[in-house]
Amino acid sequence: MRANGGQARALHVVDIENLVGAAYPTAAQAEQAMQAYAAVALVADRDHMIVGCSPMAARWVGWARPAGSRLVVRHGKDGADLALLEELSDREHIAARYGRVVIGSGDGIFAESAAYLAASCEVQVVFGAGALSRKLLMAVGHRVAAIEIGASALNGGVVA
Repeated sequence: MRANGGQARALHVVDIENLVGAAYPTAAQAEQAMQAYAAVALVADRDHMIVGCSPMAARWVGWARPAGSRLVVRHGKDGADLALLEELSDREHIAARYGRVVIGSGDGIFAESAAYLAASCEVQVVFGAGALSRKLLMAVGHRVAAIEIGASALNGGVVA
C-alpha cells in the first residue's frame, strides 16, 4: 500500500517460454499463457510488464503480449532468462519503485534476484508448464501460483 491509500504498482517479469514449456511457443500458446498469467498474477492497468523470449518466438509472443508491455529478446541458451535478469539488475531501483514483483517463471536462475527483492517488497512466482525450481520456491517463501495451459494450446492451437 502506498501512503496515499492506493495500491503500489507491480513489476511483472515474464518468461513466456517457461510458462508454455516450449522454446518456440505458437501464437495460441503464447496468447493462452499470457491470459492465464494475467488472471493469476492479478495484472492491473498501472502495472509494468516485461516479457522475455528467444528471437524465434518473438513474432508470436509480440502479438500475444499485453498492450503497453515491453518485449526483451536474446539469443542462446537461457537467452530469455538472461534478458529478463538484466531487467532485474537494478534491484534498489525496483524495490523503491514497485510494491510487488511477480516473476512469471519457475527457473532457478531468478532465485538470487527474488531473494534480494523479497527483503524490501512482495515477490511472487507464477509458473506454468516449465518446472518450478526449489531454489526459487525458497527465495520467495512459497508465494507461488501455477497456471495451466489448455491441451489445445499445447498442441499448437489444434484440438486433438
